[in-house]
Amino acid sequence: MAYDETKVQFTDVSTSQYIYGEEWDDNHKNDYIVDNDLTTVWEGAHNAYATVKFATPILLSKVDVTVTAGDAVMQNINVVAVDGANETALWSSGSFYVGEGEVITKSKEFSNTTVKEIQVKFSNNGWWHGWINEIRVYGTVPGAVNYTPALILMQ
Repeated sequence: MAYDETKVQFTDVSTSQYIYGEEWDDNHKNDYIVDNDLTTVWEGAHNAYATVKFATPILLSKVDVTVTAGDAVMQNINVVAVDGANETALWSSGSFYVGEGEVITKSKEFSNTTVKEIQVKFSNNGWWHGWINEIRVYGTVPGAVNYTPALILMQ
């Protein structure tokens, strides 16, 4: 937690909810796709996805997706905004090669993109196994920040 005389800034605070598509492998239910550990892996079918829901609309600034492969494969990552039944494409990584045991992070920065829900979709040209080590989504609540001064007791 950062602190100075005028503000307290909390870190590592999550306001989003991650939901995994039905294509994810039951053997990895106890692993977390957002656990700050690139050695844990979610394994799923070639069309697996994770849905990220926010408590309020956010101004999306960046998405990082880290993937690995047990076998060498071509992979592709797509990020879409979801609004009810409507999807809007935000980014496609294009196909990229991941060598056996290799770990690769693909990133996309955004500006002026406000979302309340996104899906990070993963495909690997029809291979059964798709491994995602970590999904990190960055953003801020858009607009002016109005706050009520308050006393915070820290012990």
